Order: sequence, then structure tokens, then C-alpha cells
Amino acid sequence: MKKLMSILCTITLGISASTSIIACKPKSTQQDSDQSEDGPIADSYEEVLSKYKFEVNDIIASHVEEVSKKWFQSASSSESNQEHEFLNSNSLESAIKGLQNNNNQYKLKTVFEKTDGPQNKTKYFNDIQSLLNFSDLKKKVIDLTKKSEYDILFKSLNEDSLININREFFENDPEEAFVQYYKGNFNSSNNDVQQREGNESFFAYANSWLKINLNCNSKDGTLTTFEYSNPINFKYSITDNTALYEFIQSKKSKLKFDFLQDKSSLIDGNNDFTNDYESMIKKFNENSNSIKGNIQNKLTENLENYGVKINTTNYEIETNWSNIKDFWDHSFNANTESKMAWKEKKVNWTNKEDENIYKSNQNLYDYIFKTKYNENAKQEENEYLKSYLSENWNEWYKNYLNSIIDSNTELSDDSNYENKDEVIKTLKKTVNLKFVKIKGLKLEINDFETDLNDIVVGVGYVLNRNNDNTDLSVVDKNSSEFKSVLNNMIDGVESYHKVFGTNKGTDDYRIAAYDGGDYKLWESYSVSELYYDNVHKIYLPLQRIRDKFSDNLSLIAVNNNKQFEARSELLSKGNQKDYQWKIDTDPSNVAWNRFSINVQQSDLQKGFVMDGYYKNNVSQFDFDFKLDFINIRFRTDNIWFNWGEQSQSFWRYKSVIEMV
Repeated sequence: MKKLMSILCTITLGISASTSIIACKPKSTQQDSDQSEDGPIADSYEEVLSKYKFEVNDIIASHVEEVSKKWFQSASSSESNQEHEFLNSNSLESAIKGLQNNNNQYKLKTVFEKTDGPQNKTKYFNDIQSLLNFSDLKKKVIDLTKKSEYDILFKSLNEDSLININREFFENDPEEAFVQYYKGNFNSSNNDVQQREGNESFFAYANSWLKINLNCNSKDGTLTTFEYSNPINFKYSITDNTALYEFIQSKKSKLKFDFLQDKSSLIDGNNDFTNDYESMIKKFNENSNSIKGNIQNKLTENLENYGVKINTTNYEIETNWSNIKDFWDHSFNANTESKMAWKEKKVNWTNKEDENIYKSNQNLYDYIFKTKYNENAKQEENEYLKSYLSENWNEWYKNYLNSIIDSNTELSDDSNYENKDEVIKTLKKTVNLKFVKIKGLKLEINDFETDLNDIVVGVGYVLNRNNDNTDLSVVDKNSSEFKSVLNNMIDGVESYHKVFGTNKGTDDYRIAAYDGGDYKLWESYSVSELYYDNVHKIYLPLQRIRDKFSDNLSLIAVNNNKQFEARSELLSKGNQKDYQWKIDTDPSNVAWNRFSINVQQSDLQKGFVMDGYYKNNVSQFDFDFKLDFINIRFRTDNIWFNWGEQSQSFWRYKSVIEMV
């Protein structure tokens, strides 16, 4: 038996260590069988918990963002006033009776110390749960915990215990929690607002902080609790003055879209996609300063007719995001996936129907994965990318536009918002959109003053502000916008080439080849993270370590500084928000194979080496490659299946992803 030396290089955080392993090449050329290869390997408890926290925090944040849009209500609506146990005129008037106040403001701590305080506290808590739509949030969390990957966290746990509002924190609410209540005649020239004598209007506002608790199994199986990452600021307003309510709502809608309509809130990218965070912050601040005065004018217009004032003394535009991915609410990008085959000839596909779904595009595949990086090469327009972009532009842009319309009822088909068509016309010029919050505004009614929340202003990013005829919903390959997107695609691919140090490879049947670039990425792959713990300790059964393998290709392996730095450069130099290289998660699309890693000279080829074949019922290998304007599932074939003597001798013990 000929012995092959496989020297494995393992890099852990900041420490380099190499391990020599002896692997024996079997005499038999038949398919290997190893019953221990069945079934997926579980991620560590810490990795599973970290992933769950990320997902559940995102679900809660999105839910709160959505329900908080309804925290200003008219008492005449079916979902407010009498349906609320505490937050209605009668209950509030009774609860604050006899208490001292400051500008009609009452500390909730004091309110709940009265004789009827405990009952009112419970009623208020019930109202909060209702306005938070907590039952719906609970269902979303329960659905998330049913994922099989989270079994270790929730096995045997009662669904009712998975999430709750921290009652202890609520019971001991901080001193700043308060409720405001005003009842009286509004000094208004508007007959709809100025009620008949003796028929007064009320306006109430509640402000509290909440914490969400989440429960799961600890590592030893006992129950453990952690908090949602951010306390929730519950700010709720209600009035029975329908005319005032409708006026304020119309003000909100106008502010939300007026600056888009007159184009004063459009940031001009000068035909360049800017994904540099600092550059975008600078552009945004320049833009926001120019519209700040206009916000004040639009807010105060016609207020005298409604007997109210809006105090704009201390208002500001909120900028609480921390990176470019959080910057925009909506972005034009490759939001649908294309399916392509890596070769013109499709060999022995498991499902013949797929041959019509996956378009052959070897030229584009080879350009992305088999082009040698040359830093001195002049950037040229790439026909393969150009064709891919032109085929997908209309669908991508339609999805971008629909995501904005679907999340803003003012723009829906059945909306009566008067400027809807003009706003949508302007939106068709944008490639990014954000609704920024205006905070610090105060609503004044006679001597009563309260916070005016949920005011937002739409800010759009355009590539060519001076082109009034721009309509990006229809592709125009000669437009400056199309060329800007194409240049962004080329920048992204070339940045990938540079960071990985891509090359052609020694033969045509390698799915990729690279030297690891300046960051020596081959040294960043930790064998201790990737091998399955069997007797050999060198094999990488792909089905078992698929997610970790994808993380390494995507440069997001846990606690890996080298990959973090490489990814940061790929994104910044390539002007990208996102980069992914991930193996498909559907077992029917990914062959069962066993790899080893070899990064030093030996009898084996270098790279990720095909070491064994398993379960000969899948003959292809799918993976996804994503940049901002590339979203493709590539199907590779032929080398993943044991066709007998020829495949054993030709592909086994050769590198599938080659180190060059």
C-alpha cells in the first residue's frame, strides 16, 4: 500500500501550528463506505446560541419597528380608547385625580402608589402587551425555535416560557416613566377642531421602558435567561380630537415624502455607488443640513387653524446606524438568484429537469473563479457581466421599488395620498432609500406640551441627480446608471480576485484556484474546526461541516482575525456591502464527498483534496456566490461522482479547490 503524506496546516487565532498526518490510499477503487459518515455534525452550543440570539434580536427589532407605527391613535378608532384598560380617557382621568403634576405630567410610580394603583398597573401592563402585539411576537419567536438546528436550546421547553416581558423591571420602572393627560378646549379657528362649548377634547401620552426576556436551555440543560439586546421605549399617544389626529397624520405623510417629491432630500452619487461608510455619512450630513430649515417650515404650516404649536427648538435628525449595511432601509441590488451551470456540457445530472433551469455560462464562471489577478491590468467592460446585468435589471429594480411601496401604505394602489404618483416617479430615480427619524419635536396645546414621535423623512440616493428623465425601472444599457452598476460589479469581482489571489488552476476541472493572497488565506483554515472527529482526524465530510466550510469561503469564520481583515478589504476595495461564497444547504444538490486539506509540498496536490466518495445518489455540487450585484447559484458536476475506475484515477486525491 502506497502511503501518502498529508501535512495539514492549522491556524488558530494568532497562533500558527502544523500537524503531519499519514493517510493511506486504499487498493480498492470502489466507492468507500463509512457508516460513521451518516448524519450532520452539530455546531457547538456557543455557536448555536450566538446564531439564535442574532436571529431572535432581528425578529424583535423588526416587529417593534412595525407595531410602533401605530402608537399614535384616534380614540374614535376601533382599536383604541375603550379597548384599552388603562390608556383611555376615563381610566386616566380617574388614575391621576388628586395628584400633583408638572405640565400635566404624572410619574407612573406615583400613579401606581394610589389605592387603585396595583389594578391600574396591571391594566397598563395589559395595554402594553396589546399595543406591542405581544401574542404575534411570541408566535414569531416560537416558529424560530422550531428550527432543527436549535433543538439543543429548546428541547423539552414549554412554548409559553420562551419569551416574556420582564415584569420585575416593569414593576420597578425607573423614575422617568410617566403619563401626560390634557383635557380642555383647543384655541383653534378650525371648527372641526374647536369643539362645542362643554364638549372638551383630551390628549394623552405615555412613556415607559420595557425589557424582553428570552429563555432557553443552558449548556448543562438547565433553564437560562438572557435579555433582548435593546430596552424598548414605549411611547404612546391618543386623542379624541379626530380633526387634530388626521391633521398630524397628514403632516407625517407630507414630511415623509415631500422632500423626495421636490428632490431636496436626494443625495447625488455622481455616477458612483458609494459603499464607504465615512463617505456616505459626509454626504448625508451635507444633505440633511440643507433640508433642516425646510422641515421646520413644513411642520409649522397651517398650525394656527388647529389650536396647536410644534416646538422645533431642539429637534434633530437621528443618525444611529453604525455601518453601511445598516445605513439604508431599501437598496437596489441583486435581490433574486440566477442558476447557472459551470460548463457548456452538463454531465449525468441527478435531476434531468434541472438541465433546463440552470443556464450554461462557462465564460462567466471562468471569469469569476479562474482569472489570474493582475493589479496592473486595466479595468475593461466585461461582456459576460454586462449580459447578466441586462437580463436581470428589470426584475431587480421592480423588487426594490415594490419593497418600498409594500412597506409604506401611502404609496399603495388604494391610497388617497395626493402626491403618490409624483413620489413614485422620484423613487424610480433612486438606488437607495432611508427614512430618517426626526426627534426632539414637541406638540404644544395651550399650556400642555408633549413629545411628537414617529416623524420620518425620506432620503434617497441617486446616481445622476441632474437627469430629470431617469426611470430605472426599465433597463437602459447606454445610461450612466447602468454603467455605474456594471463598474461596481467589476470592482467587486476584481477585489475578490485580489484578496484570494485567484488563478486559472492546473486543469479545467477545479472549481476554483487561488494562492490565498496577501492575507495567506490557506493558513487561516483551521483543521480542528473543519475535520469530523473520526479516527483519521483529517477528513472533512462535506455534509457535516458544510456551514463551517461556507463560513471560511465567505471569510466569516468565528474568531478569525485574518479572515476578518481579508473580508474588510474585499468589501472596501470592491465598494461592496456584501460578499458570500456558500455551499447549498439542500442535500439533494450537494454530493457526499470527503476532503483533506494539504498546504505543503507532498505526494498530494495542494488545496482542498478529494479524498473519498460517499452515497452515490447525487452527482452535482451547488454553491452560491454573491456580491452586491451578483447573486448566482452555480452547479458543478462530473468530478463529484464515483463513475468507477476512471473517476477514481482521474479525480481522487486531486485538489478540487486548488492552492496555487
